[in-house]
Amino acid sequence: MNKTGIVIHREYTTRIRKPSFVVITLLMPVLFLAIVWGSMMMSPTDATSLPVATMTADLPSLQADVDTALGMIFTFLIYIFIMVYGAMVMQGVMEEKTNRIIEVMISSVRPFDLLLGKIIGISLVGLTQFVVWGAFFTLGFLLLSSSESWQFILALMLAISNIGEILLFFVAFFIGGYLLYASLFASIGAVTNSHEDTQQFLMPVTLIILFAFYVGMYSAQHPDGTLALWASLIPFTSPIVMMTRIAYGLPAWQWILSLVLLYAADGLMIGAAAKIYRTGILMYGKKPSLKEIIKWLKY
Repeated sequence: MNKTGIVIHREYTTRIRKPSFVVITLLMPVLFLAIVWGSMMMSPTDATSLPVATMTADLPSLQADVDTALGMIFTFLIYIFIMVYGAMVMQGVMEEKTNRIIEVMISSVRPFDLLLGKIIGISLVGLTQFVVWGAFFTLGFLLLSSSESWQFILALMLAISNIGEILLFFVAFFIGGYLLYASLFASIGAVTNSHEDTQQFLMPVTLIILFAFYVGMYSAQHPDGTLALWASLIPFTSPIVMMTRIAYGLPAWQWILSLVLLYAADGLMIGAAAKIYRTGILMYGKKPSLKEIIKWLKY
């Protein structure tokens, strides 16, 4: 196993063994299913539902609605993953720096391998959490669903016209967006020494992510608008915005250009983050200025 693989394994196994991870991973779906079950118990038992034949009578319209809903769901998932696990990367870098663990690790592992291993390892932790939640929700649905619910699911399955295409775009933009922002969050963790210091760097990043999310919601209603077009090409907003536009069918040049720009930005950001990380993780008690950070990028 190479050094990056060792770091990935360490990050992954260390975090999934934490009691907080186990509690959150298992408790959240249980609470959600309990709320759903309670709502079903308190709801009227004579609730009506449309038969499948009625629901699929206007199949093209239903297909458009379902594809749009999938795009918005995937947009929300990318937004949540970047915010939660990107911040976890930053927190991990800060913990290792403040505890001086990094001084021991850096003697045997290159900073780039350490940074890449941390980013990938934490992403695997997040994916594990999402898979467990998905399994719980699926099991809960199977146990709590009624015949009307199965009719509804059947109608939705008939209505999904391009789920494979949407899933491929989701995976591509999910990976690209996470790599971009995780590198940025790692850089913030490397140049700061406390949670108070992170605020001046974290606020602009958070605003960009929130802006992308709101533009994504806007793009669901105006997929051909100028704002939606440019936001789906700019790497810092495209992973979130593009998913809401994919369902409407886009010219090939738009999503090709968007992916090329996104992964080019990933390469530049990871390279810049590695340079900042290499110098910043060994600096203690001194908050670097913007001029000093720019100097680190030239090393």
